[in-house]
Amino acid sequence: TAAALRFGYYETIRDYLDSSSSDVPPNDGKKHGLNMLLAGLVTGAFAYAATTPFHLLKTMIQAEKGVLGPNGLYLCGPRAGKEVYMSCSLNGAWLLAQEGGILRLWKGSMPLAARGAFFTSGQMFGYDGMKTLGRSHGIEDGPFLHILASTAASFSASFLSSPADVLMTRYMAKSGSERQSLLNSAREIYIRDGITGYWRGYWLFFMRLTPSMLAYSTVYEQVRFQLGLGYF
Repeated sequence: TAAALRFGYYETIRDYLDSSSSDVPPNDGKKHGLNMLLAGLVTGAFAYAATTPFHLLKTMIQAEKGVLGPNGLYLCGPRAGKEVYMSCSLNGAWLLAQEGGILRLWKGSMPLAARGAFFTSGQMFGYDGMKTLGRSHGIEDGPFLHILASTAASFSASFLSSPADVLMTRYMAKSGSERQSLLNSAREIYIRDGITGYWRGYWLFFMRLTPSMLAYSTVYEQVRFQLGLGYF
């Protein structure tokens, strides 16, 4: 999954960037905020680009929900009056590949990768940065620090990815002749709501994200610890 790729490669890339910094001796154990952000950007973009087919199939299968009539047509839902198009993930992948070749499965990978890059960059900077700061001030690396770091990760991930979410939502909400380029959509948001328009709904996103971030990060830390890998 995208989460496994993001967490799996993040430390390797962050440590490589830290050791490659000209003003830092190799293997000095220090972590730098800029390298956390860069490592998050790289791993987030890669993970979301690589898993684009799963995101695409999930979205299309969700659009299939509805009640089927005796004639095999949907009676309600987004595909009301139409036949079942996609019955499962394997069937969906086969249909999409037949329509536009294997690359059809990566349709929309660029905006998804961009969103994933900003989200992961904020998440890792908040989590890794808060843990590093906490340990430097004498806070023991344990559940309490993990909760603090998870909250910080949720805050920064929401902050960095909100503009991309708002822009993509505004862009996808329009269809046909009404749909503009992403640049024009961004300009429209700025003209209507100002710079704060890119963070519209931020607090709702933060409150929705925080519980899942708390659950995932704390469980991940404990699994690592029990496997003898140490805390993140």
